[in-house]
Amino acid sequence: MRLRIRRSGARSTVLAALLALALAAPFSAVTDASAGGARKPAPSADDIRQYEIHVHHSTPQLRTAIAASGVSVDEADEETVVVSGRAEQIGRLRAQGYAVSPLGAEHQFYADYSESLSAPRTDNLYNGGNNGLCVSSTGASTPTAPGCVYSSFSTVRPETSANYDLGYRYTSDMVTGSLTAYNTQFKNRIVTSFDQALGISVDRNIGGVNVWGVDGEINVQLMPDLSIYTSASYTHSRVNSGPLAIILVGAGGAPIDLAGRTLVETPDWMVSQRYEYKVGGFTFGFGGKFVGSRFATDANDYKTPSYVLADADITYDLGNIGWTGSYLKVNGFNLFNEKYLGNISTKPCFSPNLPSSSACGSLPSFAVGAPQTFQVTLRSVL
Repeated sequence: MRLRIRRSGARSTVLAALLALALAAPFSAVTDASAGGARKPAPSADDIRQYEIHVHHSTPQLRTAIAASGVSVDEADEETVVVSGRAEQIGRLRAQGYAVSPLGAEHQFYADYSESLSAPRTDNLYNGGNNGLCVSSTGASTPTAPGCVYSSFSTVRPETSANYDLGYRYTSDMVTGSLTAYNTQFKNRIVTSFDQALGISVDRNIGGVNVWGVDGEINVQLMPDLSIYTSASYTHSRVNSGPLAIILVGAGGAPIDLAGRTLVETPDWMVSQRYEYKVGGFTFGFGGKFVGSRFATDANDYKTPSYVLADADITYDLGNIGWTGSYLKVNGFNLFNEKYLGNISTKPCFSPNLPSSSACGSLPSFAVGAPQTFQVTLRSVL
């Protein structure tokens, strides 16, 4: 666990204002300085949005008829009714001949600036911050016991970063999507890796790191009951030069400079796609994701291969038989039983020519990905 604190700066407002001046009239500029600094996903078919319905004459009877489609009527005047609803509910209104259009601008440009602080992991505090030989069988602290070695928790500096986002978002009845370019500049970047000498995983600083990339996603509502969601992400990361970027291998190995290396556990490409179809109380979903290769050592001398996973699910809404708020769902994970490596317990480096006692003398550890799995879930509301 890491403690994270974010501060959104006023610069996002300034950037958005400049952007608004540069754009043509049909477009609008907004700022997205969220507390977590995360890029907002494209809306899905299940999102509730506001729409305008243009009518010749708004009456209570007309508004009641509109609400019968499942939407909520937010406000109305003589010729306009503003409602909130999901895509399938709006589809019903259009099928009835109502002239419905999204409320607000379809094109949005946004800019964001934020800063973050990340403290070292607290895991080492729970085991005394040592290799397990600094406590007695009763749990009492024994710092002078033979073989007792304390970790470097107290010497790790907090990690800080400056985050910049610039993006475009499009929203319509059929298509919603966004494209975001981002840059994150880390100082005292913290990485966790297994220390061969201590026998435990410890945090350490590797200095400055520059990360930039592009995130894109789009949801297409081909018809009220059929949607396709696609997302893609490209990430480029590089460690900056500096004294903290030097790995002291020991036991016969020369120091390694991490400058110009890629961050561990950071794939360059990730792509996912999901198809969803609803009919007769059933929801059928099928999707997959691609995860690019990842380095398992800070020195980039050991890499895990890329992999592709496919999942599927079928959900039946038990509200169709009077069990409101309940459903039965069957999930299939890793349908084609892909063999892949999941989480990585990284190491600073790996060299088969070094003794196993060296910091780089043994391979990193991996968690094998889950095999083909099927799961049945029953959710009931009494």
